[in-house]
Amino acid sequence: GVRYAGITHFGHNQFGDSSNPNTEAGEVEAPNGGLTDKGRALVSMLNRSGIMVDVSHASRDVMMQAAALSTAPIIASHSGVKAIADSPR
Repeated sequence: GVRYAGITHFGHNQFGDSSNPNTEAGEVEAPNGGLTDKGRALVSMLNRSGIMVDVSHASRDVMMQAAALSTAPIIASHSGVKAIADSPR
């Protein structure tokens, strides 16, 4: 079964802002201000289903909002320490 699900990947989507906007397609940085209403509903649904929320590739706002909203621990399945590797994801 599904163990974890990401909110965003490359480019923004109906759930929230990505840390990697698709600038070639004209995307701007953080048009949603983090999670959308659908994104908040997704976090709640994942919690109810016992599926971990993965914030890798999500914007900082999405990460912080998901952490505040989630009733279970969240994960960043592939990330790093920003002070060492200053990558947007």
